[in-house]
Amino acid sequence: MEREWHYMCTSIGSGFYVFDIIITTVAVNAYNLDSYAEGSCEVAARVNFCRTRGGFIVSCFQALAYRALFALQHSNEAARYISTPHKARTSTYGI
Repeated sequence: MEREWHYMCTSIGSGFYVFDIIITTVAVNAYNLDSYAEGSCEVAARVNFCRTRGGFIVSCFQALAYRALFALQHSNEAARYISTPHKARTSTYGI
């Protein structure tokens, strides 16, 4: 356990990710609003729609990843159960 990374390292990585998203969103907004000044309301609405839609899509991919990990974990458990001898599977109480 002492060779693992501290949980704050992932927190700092997440902070860098969020900071990058904010910088990128500001840059894209500034460029699009300067380029299409006549349709600034529509441009701002489209950029914000894409940003929020991207945030909601992440939860869909996370659900698929969790299902895959769940299936992988149970297939490993089943393979380990099948590969162990019958005597090793019984408990000390004979149940």
